[in-house]
Amino acid sequence: MNKLILAIFIVITGCNMKKSRLEEPKAKKINKVLSIHGDNRTDEYYWLSNRGDSKVIDYLNSENQYRDDFMKDYKNLENDIFKEI
Repeated sequence: MNKLILAIFIVITGCNMKKSRLEEPKAKKINKVLSIHGDNRTDEYYWLSNRGDSKVIDYLNSENQYRDDFMKDYKNLENDIFKEI
């Protein structure tokens, strides 16, 4: 029984899918009130729709870098799947 518990513990700790603590990028919240047909709504991420803004490009590049860092262990699998598709 003790060997079984030890084996389960080893498997659980060895298969930890959590990545090391990567700091995910957080988009700034800038309130923008949009009005249509007398209805107002606030869009905190409206600034991200401005494709030509260097701040938007920088944020998107940081998102892409975070994704690459998070998924680096699976790059070969990603390439294999891409080739297959």
